[in-house]
Amino acid sequence: MADKVTFVDLFAGCGGFSEGFMQEGFKPLLHVDFDRAACDTIKNRLVQHGFTESKVEQSVLCGDLTHEDTLGDIDKRLSGKVVDVLVGGPPCQAFSSVGRAQDKNSMRDDPRNYLFRCYLDILEKYKPKFFVFENVTGLLSARPDGHPIFPEIVECMSKHYDVCDDKQKIVLNAVHYGVPQVRKRVILIGVRRDVGLKSSDIYRRIQKTHFSTEEEKGGAVHGYKRYRTVKDAIRDLPFLKPGEGTEEAEYQTNLRGEYIDLMRKHCTNIINNHEPSRNSSLNFLSSIFAFAIALNKSSVGFSLLFFKINLP
Repeated sequence: MADKVTFVDLFAGCGGFSEGFMQEGFKPLLHVDFDRAACDTIKNRLVQHGFTESKVEQSVLCGDLTHEDTLGDIDKRLSGKVVDVLVGGPPCQAFSSVGRAQDKNSMRDDPRNYLFRCYLDILEKYKPKFFVFENVTGLLSARPDGHPIFPEIVECMSKHYDVCDDKQKIVLNAVHYGVPQVRKRVILIGVRRDVGLKSSDIYRRIQKTHFSTEEEKGGAVHGYKRYRTVKDAIRDLPFLKPGEGTEEAEYQTNLRGEYIDLMRKHCTNIINNHEPSRNSSLNFLSSIFAFAIALNKSSVGFSLLFFKINLP
């Protein structure tokens, strides 16, 4: 462990970023998040990775990065250790186009617009060799105070780091890498200027493996695997009706597939939390209405849909 590349995860949530880095052999020094349940989830996962109880407690800090006492606690816990990589994704609700559409002020007054500055302050203080900053694509167009925020972020990062701001390169889609979800995210990678490497060199090494549904329609599929679907991910799970299922149950499957084999490689014969939600009649009607809109916005579409639903 001592010779491994170290990293610190800010706004760590339940540890998704850290999980990827740990699976690739990186050594976590510290995870920081203000949500207690998220921190407990990270602690549980670190135990599964073989960390001792004392190491777990030392490497998970439940605190608010806008508070001075949290920043002081980070200093104490790192205690002079070298941070090779800083990773993190500041809360993105205020940059999300959905969030902006639902807020009467387009989230201009939301304090989360500026949590990225906490990330930048820690980047400036510890100056790791590399950083990875993740956020929604709405970050590229966000103007919380009337001015675009993305150029400000890149300018601050570029003080000590080589940063790529090419929007064609920094927006990555999870579906291109075998994830059964279309999920586009801004991934900013920075390389400290004395390292002797360009951020563009790293982006070139991020190899796309799967084509998306859009590319399938456009015929741009040559050399890539077909995108994975939700069915690929969960088709081996037992079928349950609303209200059925238990928190823990015996689990075995004879189904085979590339994704199933990959995901279940280390699984036991126990399945956890496989419990469908209990939908009320209001949920049902809302689902019908949403489906009707998606099916056809015309009156003919509505009539046809409800006629079919009411058939005996």
